[in-house]
Amino acid sequence: VRFLARLALAAGVSTAAALVLAHLLHGLTDTPPWPVAAVQAFAITLLDVVIFVVMARFLRLSEVTSVIDIVAGRLPSVRRG
Repeated sequence: VRFLARLALAAGVSTAAALVLAHLLHGLTDTPPWPVAAVQAFAITLLDVVIFVVMARFLRLSEVTSVIDIVAGRLPSVRRG
């Protein structure tokens, strides 16, 4: 139950931040052309994911951080050559 509460908190905070950004970007232009809308959607999604991962690490959600560690371990690194 505590895991679900912490997961809901992380998801809620990240979604709220993404919602604020979406409202700010929507206020800039009412109907943007599709390339601008695609960049806006990418920025909103990126913010949501980054804040979720930061919150997951902060709240010590080991299930989420272990998946991130696995994915990060498979990415090419400059140090590994």
